[in-house]
Formats: sequence, structure tokens, C-alpha cells
Amino acid sequence: MIFSFFKSTKLAQIFIAFLASIGILFFSSNVEPGILFFSSFLIYFITFLLCILIISKNLYYTNNNFSSLALIYFTFFLTESEINASVYLSSFFLIFALRKMYLLTSEKKVSAKLFDIGFWFTTSVITSFHSILFIPTFLLGISLFSKINIKVLLKVLTGSLAAILFFLFTNSILLENELDINFITFSKIQFSFYDNQFILLFITVLFLFYMLRNFSSNLKTRMYNLFMIVYFFNSLALVLISKDLFIFLFLPFLISFSNIISKLKHKLLFEISLILIIFVKYYL
Repeated sequence: MIFSFFKSTKLAQIFIAFLASIGILFFSSNVEPGILFFSSFLIYFITFLLCILIISKNLYYTNNNFSSLALIYFTFFLTESEINASVYLSSFFLIFALRKMYLLTSEKKVSAKLFDIGFWFTTSVITSFHSILFIPTFLLGISLFSKINIKVLLKVLTGSLAAILFFLFTNSILLENELDINFITFSKIQFSFYDNQFILLFITVLFLFYMLRNFSSNLKTRMYNLFMIVYFFNSLALVLISKDLFIFLFLPFLISFSNIISKLKHKLLFEISLILIIFVKYYL
């Protein structure tokens, strides 16, 4: 069946997932094909490849089996939101900063990693100011994977300052102040109930089921799971602000979806259920 083909994440599976995903978005009624569409999809796909790298290097979560299938399913959900290149870029930079944070478990070049975390996180905030809400999550991550003190925070802030200076230089010298961050819009943020509660409920149940199945007495596993739980609910909060920020749920969905399918004994039943969910939601 479909699951057996996508069990491994190799070039053939990634290529099929690429074609399927771009086809799903291309034929979505919410999307107007053009340069913005293709550039946004490219960012989305590169983010997927980065997520695979994170998963494969952090075995406390899972292997990357069925990741290509997860990409296709998430793309269906993504059609409910507006494609926004700046939001997609922000998500990419945020996950890139997250990867640097995971590397803190190794004691090599810690100062450089802390600088990179500050730089890429701030770049994510500059690209889409909603990412600033991830500050508590990243502070927790630094305290879990390394240690947090004044010296550590100064190194992170140095990276943040470098990102701000780079943005100001690029914007004023090269782009002639074409880029702008709308702080006024951010100050007026209000939480609202997501238009499609069914999708959020499905992803939340999937994620919580994954966490329950992977409950462990191992301290490091608990540490990774705790961070991902906080990251997931932080992403969920962003989606409640705006459904156009749905992309921030990509990594938690990828981890939970891939892990659950990998460990299922009766994959056919789950496969039929997923197909029915897509059919009922989008075609009835």
C-alpha cells in the first residue's frame, strides 16, 4: 500500500513527495501561481529537508521513516492558510536556530552555537515578528541542553545584535529601506479560535498520543520530549493568533506522524483512516 513505499526516506520518496506537495498547493483555490508561490514552496521544502536532518541526528525523537508521507499530509492542511513567503522564511530560520540549540549537547564550540542561536532566532523575528513569542521556549531549551547564566545570555544577545545590525545595513544600504517591521500590527495581536478546529484537534491528538507512547524514564529522553511539548504548544498559540502561521506546527507534526506510523502494527487501518479524513474534510 501507500505506507510501504514511503517507509524509507530516500531520493525517490522525497521526489514523489515534492511533486505531490507542489501539486496539492498548485491546485488549491487559495493560491495564485507565480514567483511568490514557487519561492514560498521552495522555502517550505527546504524546511522539510532541515527537519529531516534534525530528526535523524536526534534519535530521542524517532527515525525519519515516513517523513515524505508526513510532508504530503501536512501540505493538505497547509492549504487552509495563506501562503506567505516571510512567514515560511521565519519558520525556516526558527528551526535552524532550534538545530543549533540541539547541538549544545556537545561541548564543542559552545560560544559559537550560542551566537548562532541568537543570530538565527532574531532573523526569524525580523522576518515575521510573531516569532518573538518563542523567547520562553528558547530560554527553556538553552537551560535544558546547556546551562543558562549571564555569560550565556550575553553570547546569545551578541548574536541577536549582529542579526539586527545586518538587517539595518542590508535594508538601508542595499535595499534602500524597502523592508519594514510592522510593530503596530504586532501590538494589536488578539487570540481567536482557529477557523478549522478539526485539523488542530487531529494534530494535537496525534502529538499527545506520540508523547504518551514515548514516555520514558530516561532523563535525556524526557528532556527532549519536554522541550518539544513546550515548542508544540507555543506553535499552537501562534496558529490561534492567525491560521496563516500554521507552518510553525510543521516540525512537531513531522516528528509525531512519522513516529506513530513507524510503530503501528496495523498500518492499513490507519492508512484508510487518514485517506478518509482528507476526503471528508476537503471533498465533502
